[in-house]
Amino acid sequence: AVPALLLMPDQTLRVAALATVVVGAVSLCARQWLARRQHAFLALLVLLATVFAAARAAVSLDEAGYTTPAVALLLAAVATSLISWRRFEAPAGI
Repeated sequence: AVPALLLMPDQTLRVAALATVVVGAVSLCARQWLARRQHAFLALLVLLATVFAAARAAVSLDEAGYTTPAVALLLAAVATSLISWRRFEAPAGI
Protein backbone atom coordinates (compact mmCIF):
# COMPACT_ATOMS: atom_id res chain seq x y z
CA ALA A 1 0.00 0.00 0.00
CA VAL A 2 2.85 2.40 0.73
CA PRO A 3 4.37 2.37 -2.81
CA ALA A 4 0.90 3.04 -4.24
CA LEU A 5 0.65 6.11 -2.02
CA LEU A 6 3.69 7.56 -3.77
CA LEU A 7 1.78 7.54 -7.07
CA MET A 8 -0.83 9.94 -5.74
CA PRO A 9 -0.19 13.49 -6.89
CA ASP A 10 -1.20 15.34 -3.75
CA GLN A 11 -0.57 15.07 -0.02
CA THR A 12 -4.31 15.37 0.72
CA LEU A 13 -5.09 12.28 -1.33
CA ARG A 14 -2.22 10.36 0.26
CA VAL A 15 -3.44 11.12 3.77
CA ALA A 16 -7.03 10.25 2.86
CA ALA A 17 -6.01 6.95 1.28
CA LEU A 18 -3.79 5.95 4.19
CA ALA A 19 -6.42 6.90 6.76
CA THR A 20 -9.07 4.96 4.84
CA VAL A 21 -6.96 1.81 4.80
CA VAL A 22 -6.06 2.03 8.50
CA VAL A 23 -9.56 2.92 9.73
CA GLY A 24 -11.11 0.28 7.48
CA ALA A 25 -8.83 -2.47 8.76
CA VAL A 26 -9.39 -1.54 12.41
CA SER A 27 -13.14 -1.31 11.84
CA LEU A 28 -13.31 -4.71 10.18
CA CYS A 29 -11.31 -6.36 12.95
CA ALA A 30 -13.40 -4.73 15.67
CA ARG A 31 -16.68 -5.68 14.03
CA GLN A 32 -15.59 -9.28 13.51
CA TRP A 33 -14.53 -9.55 17.14
CA LEU A 34 -17.77 -7.96 18.37
CA ALA A 35 -19.89 -10.24 16.17
CA ARG A 36 -18.10 -13.33 17.50
CA ARG A 37 -18.69 -12.14 21.07
CA GLN A 38 -22.40 -11.53 20.28
CA HIS A 39 -22.28 -7.78 20.94
CA ALA A 40 -24.81 -6.93 18.24
CA PHE A 41 -25.45 -3.33 19.19
CA LEU A 42 -21.76 -2.43 19.38
CA ALA A 43 -21.01 -4.16 16.06
CA LEU A 44 -23.82 -2.20 14.41
CA LEU A 45 -22.60 1.00 16.04
CA VAL A 46 -19.08 0.48 14.65
CA LEU A 47 -20.55 -0.25 11.21
CA LEU A 48 -22.59 2.96 11.21
CA ALA A 49 -19.67 4.99 12.57
CA THR A 50 -17.47 3.69 9.77
CA VAL A 51 -19.96 4.67 7.09
CA PHE A 52 -20.44 8.08 8.74
CA ALA A 53 -16.65 8.64 8.88
CA ALA A 54 -16.36 7.70 5.20
CA ALA A 55 -19.12 10.15 4.33
CA ARG A 56 -17.37 12.93 6.27
CA ALA A 57 -14.07 12.12 4.55
CA ALA A 58 -15.79 12.14 1.16
CA VAL A 59 -17.33 15.55 1.86
CA SER A 60 -13.90 16.88 2.88
CA LEU A 61 -12.33 15.53 -0.30
CA ASP A 62 -15.14 16.99 -2.40
CA GLU A 63 -14.71 20.40 -0.78
CA ALA A 64 -10.99 20.24 -1.60
CA GLY A 65 -11.84 19.68 -5.27
CA TYR A 66 -11.37 15.91 -5.43
CA THR A 67 -14.85 14.88 -6.56
CA THR A 68 -13.95 11.59 -8.26
CA PRO A 69 -11.88 10.24 -5.34
CA ALA A 70 -14.63 11.36 -2.95
CA VAL A 71 -17.28 9.39 -4.82
CA ALA A 72 -14.96 6.39 -5.10
CA LEU A 73 -14.22 6.51 -1.37
CA LEU A 74 -17.89 6.61 -0.43
CA LEU A 75 -18.88 3.82 -2.82
CA ALA A 76 -15.99 1.64 -1.65
CA ALA A 77 -16.88 2.22 2.01
CA VAL A 78 -20.53 1.31 1.48
CA ALA A 79 -19.66 -1.76 -0.61
CA THR A 80 -17.12 -2.93 1.97
CA SER A 81 -19.62 -2.39 4.77
CA LEU A 82 -22.33 -4.39 3.01
CA ILE A 83 -20.04 -7.26 2.06
CA SER A 84 -18.46 -7.44 5.50
CA TRP A 85 -21.89 -7.25 7.18
CA ARG A 86 -23.00 -10.28 5.18
CA ARG A 87 -19.82 -12.06 6.21
CA PHE A 88 -19.55 -11.11 9.92
CA GLU A 89 -22.81 -9.89 11.39
CA ALA A 90 -25.42 -11.73 9.30
CA PRO A 91 -24.18 -15.25 10.19
CA ALA A 92 -24.14 -14.22 13.85
CA GLY A 93 -27.81 -13.26 13.60
CA ILE A 94 -27.24 -9.52 13.87
